[in-house]
Amino acid sequence: MHSLFQHIQPRLKGHISTAWANLKVWEEQRTSKLRPPLPVPLWLIMIGLARAHATVVSLAEEKLQWRIFATLLQVGLLCMFRPGELLKLHHSDISLPGDFTFSQPFAAVRVASPKNRRQFGVEQFVLLCNPCTILWLREILKDRLDLPIWKYKPVVFSRLFKSLCYELKIASCRFTPASLRPGGATMYYSRGIPISTLRFMGRWTVEKSLEHYIQLAMSAQIMNKLTPSVISRLKRLSPLCLSLVVPSDGYAYLAPLTAEEQKSSAAIASWCSRYAALEGKAC
Repeated sequence: MHSLFQHIQPRLKGHISTAWANLKVWEEQRTSKLRPPLPVPLWLIMIGLARAHATVVSLAEEKLQWRIFATLLQVGLLCMFRPGELLKLHHSDISLPGDFTFSQPFAAVRVASPKNRRQFGVEQFVLLCNPCTILWLREILKDRLDLPIWKYKPVVFSRLFKSLCYELKIASCRFTPASLRPGGATMYYSRGIPISTLRFMGRWTVEKSLEHYIQLAMSAQIMNKLTPSVISRLKRLSPLCLSLVVPSDGYAYLAPLTAEEQKSSAAIASWCSRYAALEGKAC
């Protein structure tokens, strides 16, 4: 920001150091508001519940809306998108792997006009490795269509997100679509990915910015503070919801939860972690 002001107003160069130092002191003393990260198990149950809605609503347009919403929830966390970036994605921004690939069958996602385009360029790209998400994308993408994938207003996306939180009784956690980005950052960091690598994966300008996104302790606190009634509800819904997050061709990558695993919260959470970590290698 300092260099930006000097670029816009060259005559200020060398004359705003004191003002800039005072601003930095004020920012450091200000209480920061951390975004609650969406833990992976809750994220996947929300996705499955969205797909369940798509199967029961009667109107074709509503079915499509829920299906697109569920897929964008997956892309948002795995690619660590900001809500504005996620909802501005066009069909033409996503390049799916074809039959003739030189390496792993990963998808490339273009971020057009991103927030930090001054540092990383006007067009940025993210690698999407999760094979189940790629299979779901194939269902909703239309080749060479230069129109937004989410053709509805952003407020509709937020409304659907909030409705799932209320349905799962986790509204008190205060999750929003902005929780997808820190949820993804926290997940990758917990796997041992270095901060320097994670910064480029998430397209953060400086490593210090990650302090507001990597929240392992907060994520653990969210899961630990779920009430027994909420946990019981999540365990009841998990078998149905998690069966819907794997596409029909996806069980080659991850076997479904067994009847015994469905009884254990730890087993359910472990299955969710394995799902999120899939990288195109059939088991």
